[in-house]
Amino acid sequence: MGFPRLAFILCACLAGLCLIACRADGRSGKLEVLYQAPKGREWRSCYPYPGGGFLLCREDRVQHGSISRLDETGKEIWHCGLTATAELEVLHIDDEGSAYVTSGEHGLEVISADGGKMWSALHILPTPEPDWLGAAAKPKYMICADELQCRDASGKLLWTQEHRGHSRHLAVDRQADGSVRLYYSGTEQRPDSAEGNVEIVHLLLDGDGNVLDSGNRFDTDSKWSFSYTGRFRLPGDGRVFMLRDNMVFELLPGEGMQVFIQLSDNKEYKRMFLEGDMYLTPEGNYLFATNNCSMQTSSLDLLEYSPQGELLHAHILHTWDIGSEAGVALDGIGYYDMYSRLCYFYVEASLHAMRGSIRVTDITGKVLAEYPGGKLPITRFYREDSGTIVAQGLDGTLLRIPRPEPEEVSD
Repeated sequence: MGFPRLAFILCACLAGLCLIACRADGRSGKLEVLYQAPKGREWRSCYPYPGGGFLLCREDRVQHGSISRLDETGKEIWHCGLTATAELEVLHIDDEGSAYVTSGEHGLEVISADGGKMWSALHILPTPEPDWLGAAAKPKYMICADELQCRDASGKLLWTQEHRGHSRHLAVDRQADGSVRLYYSGTEQRPDSAEGNVEIVHLLLDGDGNVLDSGNRFDTDSKWSFSYTGRFRLPGDGRVFMLRDNMVFELLPGEGMQVFIQLSDNKEYKRMFLEGDMYLTPEGNYLFATNNCSMQTSSLDLLEYSPQGELLHAHILHTWDIGSEAGVALDGIGYYDMYSRLCYFYVEASLHAMRGSIRVTDITGKVLAEYPGGKLPITRFYREDSGTIVAQGLDGTLLRIPRPEPEEVSD
């Protein structure tokens, strides 16, 4: 009978985070180092590459940034300079291994699997979502320089359209039969209208840009009315929602935007639909979570609703709810994994900025596991296809978090 391979990391110090005797299968109770960023370099982001190894983006606010592919040992396979300089992120890797890199300058650069530059686009706002880009051979959709654009795999413009509205947003629904449905929205300021101060314009288009349905709604209830149009979310059950501040609308064909959820003016929930994520639970309910948001100014908010819009559960977790000093608004981030029903936190130690620990809790805040850290701030958590949770450090370091032993989790 064989034993799992052990990867001993003796005194591996990651800017103060010391990890010892990590097992490669991630079940030893220790954090597993997937990638350790080199010292002396500012890596903005690091992502596992589907073909093995990693993609690393390095930013330089004076010179141009770059992206590199490394193998599992950290050896560089290729290196490619970028036009952008700051806030580089690998947004998407398609089925042919091409990487789509976004930047703080609102640009998009596409790099091939062998490290060559393919095409780029400027003045993209908002930042595209992976569904907008899709598989390598599929059309790409984005809002660029105030236009709705469609590009082919080489970046060539297929069509452009200019629609009404500011603060635009887009959702791309790629159907199983290969067809595409585009949901577009924008806001228009209407200070003289008796119906409301802000008009929300929404369109349904096909993949060729033909308008299939359109409508508008005047809004007086949302606090971020004009500057924020809201975000479309397609949970996967055929329904279409828009998250907008303290409200969720459902977009119904022929009926327009109908209110699905409207929260009261409760400061506990003030950012739920402004910055929250929406998930379809295994039970068919809708879960909203403020994942990877700063807990200095808010909390990890979890709200679960029935398909009819009835509130089923509400959990609001502050830093002092998970073992920190009572009443102290420490900074950090929180992440809820819907599938394991566990919460993952990075919380700074009291009075020690950028020094903290990773904690795993149930949804009531009960701490199930804790991994003391050093000077390595965690900037976000995400879920791998295998179901494990990975923490990404400020310098690009990736840490895989072992799941605590199963035990009863409160609802």
